[in-house]
Amino acid sequence: ELAYPFPKLGEFSGIIRIGLPLAEYKDVMNLSRLVIILGLFLAILTVIVTIVLLSTAARLMRLRQEHERLVHLRALSELAASVAHQIRNPLNSIAIAFQRLAAEFKPEGNTEEYEKIINVGLSETKRVDKIIREFISLTGSISAVKNEVSTREFISKLCDRAAQLAQAKNVAFECDIPRDIPETILIDDEKLGHAVENILANSFDAVETGGTVRLSVRKAKRMLVLTIFNTGKPLNKEIAEKIFQPYASLKGKGAGMGLFYAQQVVLAHNGTIDVRNTSNGVAFDVKIPI
Repeated sequence: ELAYPFPKLGEFSGIIRIGLPLAEYKDVMNLSRLVIILGLFLAILTVIVTIVLLSTAARLMRLRQEHERLVHLRALSELAASVAHQIRNPLNSIAIAFQRLAAEFKPEGNTEEYEKIINVGLSETKRVDKIIREFISLTGSISAVKNEVSTREFISKLCDRAAQLAQAKNVAFECDIPRDIPETILIDDEKLGHAVENILANSFDAVETGGTVRLSVRKAKRMLVLTIFNTGKPLNKEIAEKIFQPYASLKGKGAGMGLFYAQQVVLAHNGTIDVRNTSNGVAFDVKIPI
């Protein structure tokens, strides 16, 4: 309501009042409040819908990329399996030839050198056959045949083997097994042991002479966490993203299957495996449900 004096020839003649009835004023205010609230609601709803759409789009992109990756891996796995089967036949013939040479033939001289060559040939054919069998096994799903084993004994065996490898490579190795770890754990100790050894081997290859590799164990909620640390160079983002992919060798040698195998074994245990850079190296975290 607006009130204003109405002068007339210098005299006060009255007041002009202009306004709305109170009931109409309340209706206008209520309508204004409703419009403001509705506008805020629509703004919030727009933000939520935008976030959901962006999240859905990102998720669909990830699913598409994962699908393309799986198709690519399947093609590579089928190719690897085909090649592996083709190699095994002549490899078996070579192994049989070495066995016959060892059993049926004896040289007239230099027997020691002859036996050494035969043993090396047999050993290498067995090693190649083992690699081929791993290739073939990776074309299908890896299952874990779990047994209850002593946690400390399982870790101690890994540490003993790693210590021997460290000595051969002139690298320091540390093993940390605290007292509060679970007494037993339900795992496929052969496959999981092989998986951790692959990570350790990768870590030893990543450090220079005089470097350090450490295997530490701890309990985190309902998980047993194995951390394999090395003082090698930090991983860039591109390498870290593909480090668990098959045929992605970071050492310039080998088939690049070790870390992929490790990941598949850990997943078969319903666990997780991650890699991260630290202030002075690289660490792999393997988490296995207790």
